[in-house]
Amino acid sequence: MICKNCGAEIRDSAKFCESCGSRIEPAAEKVEETADETVVESVTEEAEESVEEEVERPYAEIVDDTEDTGAQWDDSPAPGGMIGFSIASLVLGILSICCCCAWTISLVFAVVAIVLGIIALVKNYSGKGMAIAGIVVAVVGVLIALIALLTSTVLSSAFENIRYGILDLMNELSY
Repeated sequence: MICKNCGAEIRDSAKFCESCGSRIEPAAEKVEETADETVVESVTEEAEESVEEEVERPYAEIVDDTEDTGAQWDDSPAPGGMIGFSIASLVLGILSICCCCAWTISLVFAVVAIVLGIIALVKNYSGKGMAIAGIVVAVVGVLIALIALLTSTVLSSAFENIRYGILDLMNELSY
C-alpha cells in the first residue's frame, strides 16, 4: 500500500503511516469482473465522493431523507446552541454570593439563577455542567443571604438593647 499523504510505501496491516504518521484508512476493495479482465475499485474513493455530495446538499434535503426512512425528528438543540441560559445561571449564582451582604439583591440573583439553570436542564440545552454549577452556587448564595439576614436581624435587636441600655445609663448619671 502507498500512503495518500506522503506517498511512502507502508505495510498492508498498518493503521498509521510510519513516515508521516497520518491515519491509514483500510481500503476495502470490491471486485467487478468483465469479459476477460478483473477491475478492482477502491470503496474508500466512492465513499469520499458520496460524502462530498452529501456535504454539498442543503440541510433541508438531508432532513427530507430522514423523514423518508421513518426516523423521528430530534428536538434536541445543536451542539453549542442555547448555552446562554447555563452561562447566565452560573454568572448570577456567582453574583448572588458576591452580593451576600445585600441579602435582598443576593436572593433575587439566586432565584433567577436557579430558574435559568432549571430551564437549561429541562430543555436539554448545551452547558449542562454550567447549569448545574449555577444552581449549586445559587443555592449557596441563598444560604449565605439567609445567614446574613438572620445575623443582621439578631444583631440589630442586640444593638437596640445596647442602645437603650446606654441611654438608661446616661439618664441615671445625669441625675
